[in-house]
Amino acid sequence: MDLFGNVPLTTDFTDTSIPDQKSRAEIFNFVETELLENVDKLADSHSKNYSRATKAMAYTILAKIYLNHEKWFGTARWQETIDMCDEMTKLGTLDLESDYFANFIVNNQSSRETIFAIVYDKVYASGGSNGWDRKFRFHQLTLHGLSQETFGIIDGTWNGFCTSQSFFETFDLTGDARSNMWLYDPQYDATGQPLMLGSSQLNYTPHVTSLYDAANPALANEGIRFAKYEYEYGLNGECMSNDFVVYRYADILMMKGEALVRQGRTAEALPLFNAVRERTGLPLYVAADLTLDEIYAEQGREFVWEGSRRQDMIRFGKWTAARDFKEAEADNHTELFPIPARVMTNNDKLVQNDGYTN
Repeated sequence: MDLFGNVPLTTDFTDTSIPDQKSRAEIFNFVETELLENVDKLADSHSKNYSRATKAMAYTILAKIYLNHEKWFGTARWQETIDMCDEMTKLGTLDLESDYFANFIVNNQSSRETIFAIVYDKVYASGGSNGWDRKFRFHQLTLHGLSQETFGIIDGTWNGFCTSQSFFETFDLTGDARSNMWLYDPQYDATGQPLMLGSSQLNYTPHVTSLYDAANPALANEGIRFAKYEYEYGLNGECMSNDFVVYRYADILMMKGEALVRQGRTAEALPLFNAVRERTGLPLYVAADLTLDEIYAEQGREFVWEGSRRQDMIRFGKWTAARDFKEAEADNHTELFPIPARVMTNNDKLVQNDGYTN
């Protein structure tokens, strides 16, 4: 519903015919109904149901679909967002961790903040030799090969993913504890010795010259790398043992806060945002700070690399704007992905999303 909008749907498992395409509104109604009709059948939280559907997870998804309803369909449902966040909070089973990074350590299954996580383990839940898509491999995706010596990683790393310079510059590197997720400036091994690239030291810099020439040795330093999830020292293999956090309690507080601000109830939103902000070490907000632009920026800083930014960018009207390596778009058709050609071939009942050719 979020990515593609208009997708096939069937609820009859005896029907072997090709399913009909449904509108985004029909899919929304189906998802909403399924959640509301079944939430009471679920356990409250994940204390004995780790990585399974719970009431907490269901209320979180409901809050999210109501939060995005105005963007998707033109009708605001801010109050329903608030109501679902309140239902989640009333469960009384979750709370913020005092240490932001407690949510992302190797053994993060005990976090009080996690609503739903995908389980990974370097031995027991790594996907096997053919399970590429089921490995949690942030260490491989982002680190330069020399950074293996910083974390004692016994595996190949790809010198790949980094953050954009403009996003990195939204962080207060001296005041915001979350800034410790970034690897930047000169790099050292585990004993404090410089990591040397020939005659010069490895030095992660914010500026990225090109998206298409990253293999060029002259550009090896470029790009701020990512260490939000703890890299287990001595990790041998392609899969980390940290569980990937999909939803956490900070999101509940900030979704409710955003909905309140959009209703003009900023004073009520203020303690919610400050509860999350307090552990960052930054000054607490005053009501005048809580503009939509600031809320958007703070959500980026809080939930970076947790998989929610595209949805935020679309909801706040930022998706089609110009940014690093991207020009402004003439229309908003890319807010939906194209239906893949293979899927279109296999189901002749499908109509491609606007703005794309089959």
